Amino acid sequence: MEALPLTPNWSDELTALTREHIEHMLAINPRERMPIHMKNWDDSFGLLLAQVSTPQTLVIVDLRSNKHIQCGAIDKLLDAGWVID
Repeated sequence: MEALPLTPNWSDELTALTREHIEHMLAINPRERMPIHMKNWDDSFGLLLAQVSTPQTLVIVDLRSNKHIQCGAIDKLLDAGWVID
């Protein structure tokens, strides 16, 4: 039996689609941005927000705990296991 990876990975297609959606969101006027629904491989769900004051700072609000998780750049967000839902 094959062992499961310690950190599960999403498909390349889903990761690329997530990157594309976030880049599109960051290109929109900050006042017109809508949150993006996200999921994590640990079964968490959240909303992705881009800060108006610092648009490259990505924050996920965990829907279960209401905790704000600051991810910084897109790569850090993906490395932490978050993708679009």
